Amino acid sequence: MRPRPHSWYLAPAPGVPDLGLALTGAGWIEGQNRRHEGRVLPHHAAVLVTEGTGSLRLGCGPLLPVGTGSLFCLPADVPHSYGPLGGASWSERWILFEGHAARAYEQLGCLGAARPVARPGDSTELADAFGELTTLAREPASLSRDVTAAALLHRLIALTAPPPPPATAGPASLARQAVALLDDHDGRPVSLARLARRLGVSPDALTAAVRTATGCTPTEYLLRRRMARARTLLTTTDLTVAAVGRRVGYDDPAYFSRLFARRVGAPPSVYRRRPGNSAR
Repeated sequence: MRPRPHSWYLAPAPGVPDLGLALTGAGWIEGQNRRHEGRVLPHHAAVLVTEGTGSLRLGCGPLLPVGTGSLFCLPADVPHSYGPLGGASWSERWILFEGHAARAYEQLGCLGAARPVARPGDSTELADAFGELTTLAREPASLSRDVTAAALLHRLIALTAPPPPPATAGPASLARQAVALLDDHDGRPVSLARLARRLGVSPDALTAAVRTATGCTPTEYLLRRRMARARTLLTTTDLTVAAVGRRVGYDDPAYFSRLFARRVGAPPSVYRRRPGNSAR
């Protein structure tokens, strides 16, 4: 007998997609032996294989092995093929979602951008998250349901973020060393080429390592760190704005003030005077 899928589809309340993510469907199917070939979905999807083996292909990419406990994401509007092979069967849980945050998560290496097929060591937490979303999808439509589902989607995607590599792995060691060097230079001029030579790698390898560890380029990471330290100094000390700028690597106080205002939303002197920000 052909397995019967359990599916629920939602129309999120107006405004919910503005939260970044909105659940549009959820369900499961057990013991299926049919493959999806060349299918295109209008929404993003995530699939957790709970039993069985098969394969996945995204667009014109390679055929990737999939097994029990595997998680993979299907980007919206991208052809995909997946399912069991050779007459085998598998079971899966799935969700559909939409929202502008999906693109941002992809840029951070989530939603399969870093690893199309993830194999978390313990899929229990993922299975629980899928189960909670499916339970919500079965509830009567309400704003509360849709907002709760949006929050759960963000949590589920956080669970799919690429884990830090083992401490003994070469790339992980490089990433830690690179970030540590940048941290040491948050108040001094820094040359990425010089840091790369110090680590014995190319500037591109240094950039890739820092992006893996922090989600951004070395320049952006250093800028964020400097601005965070400047905010701390402005709110916890009586240092002048110029002195704060020098502490975080900017000898030109006018340039520091312009950069701070652009990144934080207010000039240093105005930021310091905001209620709750005074050092006194």
